[in-house]
Amino acid sequence: MKEKSIWGNKTPSFFRKIDILQTLFPDAKFIHIVRDGRDVFDSWRKMNSFNDNVAAAALDWRYKLFRIEKSFKKIPEENKITIRYEDLLENPENTIKSICSVIGIGRL
Repeated sequence: MKEKSIWGNKTPSFFRKIDILQTLFPDAKFIHIVRDGRDVFDSWRKMNSFNDNVAAAALDWRYKLFRIEKSFKKIPEENKITIRYEDLLENPENTIKSICSVIGIGRL
């Protein structure tokens, strides 16, 4: 297998491991895509994750955002970006350009 100069992982549970990943890979770039909490709940509801318990879903969503934001404070500005999922859908070209700028890949 060829060595890859860029690779990524989108494992949702990695929100707990951002500090460790940043320590292991100090030059790593982090992309945080924030989705509107109402849309997150709607997706979870369809998967029966919270059995229509809005309060539990909201607390879970907010806790994960808190953990990510706390970890992101320790990461240099040039190594992270937070975008809204809705921006990716509404304005994909500019959003992708912003992401490419942070991760250091060429123009679209």
